[in-house]
Parts: sequence; C-alpha cells; structure tokens
Amino acid sequence: MRRNKRFRVGDIMMILEVRDGTIRPIMWALESAKYIRPENEAEAYKDRIYTFVKDTGIKSPSIINGDMYDHNTKEEFKLQKQPTAYRMRLKLLKAMSLPLMTKDEIAKSAEVSITGGWAKQEFLYLGLKGAIARTNPVQRREKEILFTVNKEKRDELIRDIEESLQPVRTA
Repeated sequence: MRRNKRFRVGDIMMILEVRDGTIRPIMWALESAKYIRPENEAEAYKDRIYTFVKDTGIKSPSIINGDMYDHNTKEEFKLQKQPTAYRMRLKLLKAMSLPLMTKDEIAKSAEVSITGGWAKQEFLYLGLKGAIARTNPVQRREKEILFTVNKEKRDELIRDIEESLQPVRTA
C-alpha cells in the first residue's frame, strides 16, 4: 500500500495469499481509521479500489480484538463493531425510500439477497425497532405483503449505525 498508493483489494489478497474473509476486517479497520479511502463500490470485493492516504511510517498498524494500534504514532483506534451486518442493515434502511414497500422491493433496491436466516432476522429487527410494520389491515402488492415505512425511525437507525461505524481515537 505504501508503494502503490492506489490499489485493488484482489491484488493485496494475491500478494498476501489471503482470502476475502481475512482481508475484509483489515481493510475495514484501515478505512475506519482513515488510512485508506475507497474509490469505488465494485460488486466483487476483490475488485474494489482504495487509495492509501495516511502513511504514518514503516511499521504496519496492529489489529487486536477489534482495536487498531499504530506503532509509528502510538495512536490507538477503538473500532466499534464488526461492520458487515451493520452495513447490510444500513443498505436495507437506505433502500426503504417509499411509504409502502414489500420486503422484496426493499431487498432489490438495496441490492441484497433476502434468502436465508439473515434476512428474517434483519426484517424482524427492523420491525421491532419500528422502522417497518405490516399494513393493518394487511395489504398486498403482487401477492407480497406491504409494509409501512416509518421514516423517522428509519432515519434514527441510519444515524445510529453510521455513528457506530466511526472509530474512537485514544492516545
């Protein structure tokens, strides 16, 4: 990264001989601490391009128990939470742009799959938090149940997630 300021995630994976699951938390930590900046949102993670923007010295930062420590500056970054689930939830929330939507419409707009247990949990969570609710009486669009989107609750959840993904700097 220090040599090639602009790089593709797939190149880093190939050089380090690591898989997607290994590199994602590292890239997220570096991005959260503002060491790298994303240049695109390629569908395939390996095709994402980043720019290295914070070169603090020759020693690489360490990531231990979800926190990042820069050996050059002696700064510690308290990284809040693992981002994957929160980013997926954020995508769903941002996709909830109309007052009435089906789960399929929300998922398609968010460009996520709603198959499997993950989707059921996310929609249950969004319902419990009041961001969506079944229409009463139940209404349907093309055989799919319609949900009312509570814009205020949705916006509140978006703010909370975006804040939780920001690192906390300590000395």
